[in-house]
Amino acid sequence: MDPFLPVIGLLLLAFMMFVATAMVFGTTPSLPATPATPRGYEIAQASSFLFANCGFYLGVATNWLALRPLLQALSMDRLADVFSWLLLIPAFMGALHMVLFARQTFSVRPASVAALPLVAPDASLLYALFAAGQPGWWPVEEPRFAIATIALLFGATGLGGQAVILALYSNGSGLARLDRLGHRLAVVYVHCVAYTVMSLWCAVVSV
Repeated sequence: MDPFLPVIGLLLLAFMMFVATAMVFGTTPSLPATPATPRGYEIAQASSFLFANCGFYLGVATNWLALRPLLQALSMDRLADVFSWLLLIPAFMGALHMVLFARQTFSVRPASVAALPLVAPDASLLYALFAAGQPGWWPVEEPRFAIATIALLFGATGLGGQAVILALYSNGSGLARLDRLGHRLAVVYVHCVAYTVMSLWCAVVSV
């Protein structure tokens, strides 16, 4: 296999994530809220910003994690090993930033914020270690590309989720239910995004 193939694959997927993120940012309601602004406007704006930030986080993480296969393709294995651990820091800090943003926007409980540094890295690492010895539990051919594709699907989920929220903007009952479930859905989505990024890191360092 061409050693540059994983690099090109990750960069192309990251580009598609950036395109989806730009579409979410471009259609985010941006007018300042006033006392006469309906509650639905605030929900649509906050949700759009959350989806856009998570999509940007997915794209940046995938883009940066392409550095390891790039350095390996250039026969810089020692430098690739160094960057593997350096890239863990922004991946972790980006996940923490996302959940802090969700807390400020949707009044997420502090316990959910405190759980992220433990849940996402530990769960992804434990699953990678467990699945490595189980046939069919971990992508064999190209785990980096497979998990990056899942990251792209989460970015597309953000784009689709924003479209649904904007469609419900004039539906008072629909937005009321979304307002009640918003903080729970925000926590689940951010944790899934963080878990995917940490799993991608595991896949990148395993090759």
